[in-house]
Amino acid sequence: MNHDIWNRNYKNNNSMIKNKKNNSINENKNVYDEYINVKRNIENYAICVVNLYMEKKVSHIKNHKELKKLMKEEKKVYHYGDIHESDYCSSPCFVTTIINDVSFGVNKGKCFCILGPKGSGKTSLLDMITKYTTPTDGNIYFNGINSNDCPLEKLSMSYCAQEETYWKYLNLKHQIEYELKLRGCSSKDYKTYAQQYIQYFNLEKRSKTNMYLSDDTTKRIVKFIMTICSQTDFIVLDEPTVGMDIESKEKIWEAIQQIRKTRQNTTIIIATSSLEEARKLGDSIGILVNGHLECIGTIEEIEKYYCQRFILKVNSKSIPEFQQNIMEKSHLFGNDYFIEDEFNSWITFNVSLQQTIGNVFEVMEHYKSSELITEYSFSKLTLEQLYLNFAKYQVKTIKSI
Repeated sequence: MNHDIWNRNYKNNNSMIKNKKNNSINENKNVYDEYINVKRNIENYAICVVNLYMEKKVSHIKNHKELKKLMKEEKKVYHYGDIHESDYCSSPCFVTTIINDVSFGVNKGKCFCILGPKGSGKTSLLDMITKYTTPTDGNIYFNGINSNDCPLEKLSMSYCAQEETYWKYLNLKHQIEYELKLRGCSSKDYKTYAQQYIQYFNLEKRSKTNMYLSDDTTKRIVKFIMTICSQTDFIVLDEPTVGMDIESKEKIWEAIQQIRKTRQNTTIIIATSSLEEARKLGDSIGILVNGHLECIGTIEEIEKYYCQRFILKVNSKSIPEFQQNIMEKSHLFGNDYFIEDEFNSWITFNVSLQQTIGNVFEVMEHYKSSELITEYSFSKLTLEQLYLNFAKYQVKTIKSI
């Protein structure tokens, strides 16, 4: 395919292309290290955020007695989703915290993936970075300049948000052509480029279908094309492949990799709930749960720092006896273990290896022959398990009154 569609230099009429319709630091060491590094080197990053907070005002409280009760409460620690009095309002104001003390930096030309389950705050974080919403506290910097000093029209950024943005009475081909013209593509080239995009993403059979009649995957592909069809300094993608089939996902991933090869100064931030996507595209990732970063780094750094532990899963006719004989008396894992999950006769431990793996299997086989346990598995913690462990603590619903 002609690389021109990935690396064109025509003038952009609107440098900020936003495809969207009309003080405590996390105790994890690598998150703290990232904060310190960002604070000291703000001017060296293409994008960095420092101590970012976002509160959402509780606009409608049904129970006024509960409101009075809240007014009298003096909670010092709030859990994600709790309604609490804002620390940033001059008059009493009740809010929930959406983003809680997030800091990270992305170097020029790199791709950073914000990985997290649904409801973790990924979209809210991207909306602040793209200036669609304003942080309650904290700062965002572009090339060392505070975003408050960067007018929106001077930011060379494109944003693929999750909302649908298209002219519903245009067909797919005309929609892409319109976007190309809007972004400054010459009248002699925009049809050629549009056809190249259509061919690349295998949209020929759907090119004459009105956008409002197109399926969700087609709409998201067109939205992605609208985001990357002009050359900007920053590309921000919110769940670009959510709900897509494997073939369409791989086409999007391939396109992002092609952009990175041909636009080496373009910095990319991707929010995703897919570990596979983060692995494939990110130079580094940050796992976001309940509005704050649980860990951050390259895949290799996270695996080295977090995945040195082991998972022991056991089916036992007497879990208390198993815990007493194996977990306490055998000293296989010292005191460095904790229960991750327990269901019926199954129990799962997260353990630190104190003896050889051979010793572990020898002890487990002994108790299996004595019928204290019927089944077991012992394996090193994987990144997939780590992500699932973090994700299970995500608050599902925000509390209301």
